[in-house]
Amino acid sequence: MCAADEPATAVAAAHVGGSPFNVAVGLARLARRSAARRDLERLPWDAVDARIEQEGVSTTTVVRTSAPTTLSLVALDARGVAAVRVLRDPWRRSSVDAGNAAATCAAHRALHFGSYATVVEPTASALRALVEAQYRSCVVSYDPNVRLNVEPSLARWSEMVQWMLPRTHLLKVSEEDLSLLYPVPPWSPLAAAWL
Repeated sequence: MCAADEPATAVAAAHVGGSPFNVAVGLARLARRSAARRDLERLPWDAVDARIEQEGVSTTTVVRTSAPTTLSLVALDARGVAAVRVLRDPWRRSSVDAGNAAATCAAHRALHFGSYATVVEPTASALRALVEAQYRSCVVSYDPNVRLNVEPSLARWSEMVQWMLPRTHLLKVSEEDLSLLYPVPPWSPLAAAWL
């Protein structure tokens, strides 16, 4: 809340997003075919479908579910770094069916994984099974995108990064993630060891 003489600086707006979805949008904007593999509750999210399709991302791999779609508040600081608070989170109550997902993913040349779905059970185990089944036959991209307000255990995040490294062809990691997981720079020896 602002005092009467202070200008309001925050503006609220609804956006479809999430780090893996943003990768799909980026690929579509680069004229590459991409599909979003995400669970969406059946109603009332027609606007989400419309936005996904407007961006040129295929919805053929979207799964309709009775579980609520993730809902988050995101605020950007002066440097553009996002602070995320997850308000509604289905990942702890639903799971990706690894068999069905593997069949869907078999037609794709690259798969991107990221954020808290990779560390929160039961979804994390299903995604690991999918990575294990696919990483030898397609490009695997991974962005930890650490969200401690969803999974506060840094050990859990670090363990997932270590597990993903030998199965990952393209790793995207932010300075913020590195600062949390490996708080003692320089990071160049770490990058060399990962390579």
